Amino acid sequence: MDSKQLVRHTENLIATRSLILLVFGGVLLLLAIRRLHQFKLRERYAVLFLMIGFPFILLAWWPLGIQWISEQLRIDPRTFMLLAITGFLLLAVFELLTIVSQQDRKITTLAQTVGILMEEQASAKQRANHKAATSAVEARPGYQGAV
Repeated sequence: MDSKQLVRHTENLIATRSLILLVFGGVLLLLAIRRLHQFKLRERYAVLFLMIGFPFILLAWWPLGIQWISEQLRIDPRTFMLLAITGFLLLAVFELLTIVSQQDRKITTLAQTVGILMEEQASAKQRANHKAATSAVEARPGYQGAV
């Protein structure tokens, strides 16, 4: 390969990579907006999907961004990409765990409330049964009450 072919091959690879990133990020963004529009996804989760799709759009728009940032930080580009992906995934997992924790707290509170209401209902039913039994005994002929 001569230098012109190598440059053309590199440009084709960058264009292909940009297209793949653009499609992937665009699909994530469109899915989030569509689900939000159909009320199948809450706003908070739509924002999470938008944040996940944004880096892909950014890399599609600026394909040599990773190379430039790694040069500025004097880090090997592969190491920088690994660190960036790790940080991104950790942030996404942390956000999802926060959501799960909040939902777990809500479920626990709801279960406790249901338990309390069931106990109050059983207690009210027991009082009603006791009152009905007492009324039945008092209504009998010859009942004189406590002597």
